[in-house]
Amino acid sequence: MSLSKVTTSVLILGILLFMTSGIVAAGDFRHLSFDSLSKFSCEGVDQKSIEKKKTCQVPEAVMAMNDVPVSIDGFMIPVEGTEDGQVTAFVLVRDQMSCCFGGSAKLNGWIYVTMAPGMITQYFDYEPIKVSGSFAVGFTNLKGQVLNLYRMEASAVGATNP
Repeated sequence: MSLSKVTTSVLILGILLFMTSGIVAAGDFRHLSFDSLSKFSCEGVDQKSIEKKKTCQVPEAVMAMNDVPVSIDGFMIPVEGTEDGQVTAFVLVRDQMSCCFGGSAKLNGWIYVTMAPGMITQYFDYEPIKVSGSFAVGFTNLKGQVLNLYRMEASAVGATNP
């Protein structure tokens, strides 16, 4: 087999692997903002209380973002990582006042982010970042307590452009 046939075969194989890998091109992510995610009232941490008192009625426009590839800017609060300081899961918040320097964000003011399988990211300390990946909307519960409303599986994390 000639070198050009091998090169062509490898190129075709690479294209096929890329097309079937589930990776979404940067232009295919829908931009999302914390303004759109948090412009409705969302109170409570108990699922029964939320349902009974209707304290967190998620608008249809937000529900429609479930399972959509999105990109959103915010700040990282790491919650899980590796021994060498890489991050595998973090909370993404609108601004620094939502974490260390201000009050707690409401349920609709933050996103629990896990890295896609096999991926890690560096820790971005007090630096705005852009996170891209699959977005999920809906309450996650543990023994009746609401853990989160928004989740993401990140395929890319990086510093925002100044």
